[in-house]
Amino acid sequence: MPRLGLGFWMVLGLAAFWAWAFLEPAHLQTPKIQTSQETKGAIHAQEERQSDERSADSDTTVSPPKASGVENWKSKDVAENAGHEGAESSTGVEYWPDFLGLHLKITDSLLAIFTGGLLWATLLLWWVTRTLANDARQSSERQLRAYIQVVEASVTRLKANETVTTVIQIKNTGQTPAGAVSMSVDIKVRPWPIDLTGELDSVEPAEVAVSLGSGSTFSVTSTSDSPITNAEFNGIQTGDQVILTYGVVQYEDVFKVSRQTKIAAWFARDPKHPERGYSMHPLKRWNETT
Repeated sequence: MPRLGLGFWMVLGLAAFWAWAFLEPAHLQTPKIQTSQETKGAIHAQEERQSDERSADSDTTVSPPKASGVENWKSKDVAENAGHEGAESSTGVEYWPDFLGLHLKITDSLLAIFTGGLLWATLLLWWVTRTLANDARQSSERQLRAYIQVVEASVTRLKANETVTTVIQIKNTGQTPAGAVSMSVDIKVRPWPIDLTGELDSVEPAEVAVSLGSGSTFSVTSTSDSPITNAEFNGIQTGDQVILTYGVVQYEDVFKVSRQTKIAAWFARDPKHPERGYSMHPLKRWNETT
């Protein structure tokens, strides 16, 4: 099961919060008080009390008959106006107009929008910070890691009906040591020019592994699997054939990352200057570093 990152859970929490804020169930919504109805009931009760008081006071004093009616009319008008104002304030100020059956409170919806924006900004800041941290770490590793490169190569033995022997020297040009360094090399005789299409044959991994500190060198001597024929030897002398050497250097840097350097070069003798021996020429392909 794949691991879910922190960003996934934060987005899931945001979605749940918005669902709770905007899709509030009907039974959890704040009931609206019918102010006008309650006010009318209070007015009726007040009229009954005033009627009883007038009946009780009629034995002793005579109250103006029209005063109570005027007062009742005024109080009823004031109550009705207050009821209308309360109803308008509860529906027109505290809640948005109903939309698709949703009854949304203004303050709650604005709070949800603000919280969502704050969460989104937090996620964006977290992502940017993480990206910068990864870039800084990768840049530091590239500057400090070990790099194994070929610095010198030569053919030490080349005779007809004998195997070919080459010596390749590698160097750690990085700033930190390289561990478990091993190099596997194969030697073939190929017609010139070399066909760069296709792939080279795989080489067997080396059994010997060494450690190379920063600036240290290591030489590997390799021998061809089979001796060269007279025709191949004569072709090398005339420049119609060359010695192809290819292989791979495997090592581990201080960050415990496996690295490799692929090498591919050909050796040839200049017919005009045979005294110079066989010089190495890197190929445009099959030379890679990871």
